Amino acid sequence: MEGINDYVDFQTSNIADVEKEFHCAVDDYLIFCSEVEKEPEKEYKGTFNVRIKPELHKKLAFKALEDGDSLNKAVEKAIAVYLSDAEQMI
Repeated sequence: MEGINDYVDFQTSNIADVEKEFHCAVDDYLIFCSEVEKEPEKEYKGTFNVRIKPELHKKLAFKALEDGDSLNKAVEKAIAVYLSDAEQMI
């Protein structure tokens, strides 16, 4: 399954059964996680909450407005720069 590190697979010889078998595989994965007391992995949806100081929030909002970006786009750009800098250090 895309977006998680665990391995979940299934097979079928009938195209009509693909969705059913996929759901069975996911159910099996969830049962396995429960049995071994492991939190099931979930794919990243691209949304999360960020808590920052109000003054930083204000500065970011004004900078985004000045650049014609939404606040979300400004945060996305900042994260991309942060990750780019981290990758250059490796």
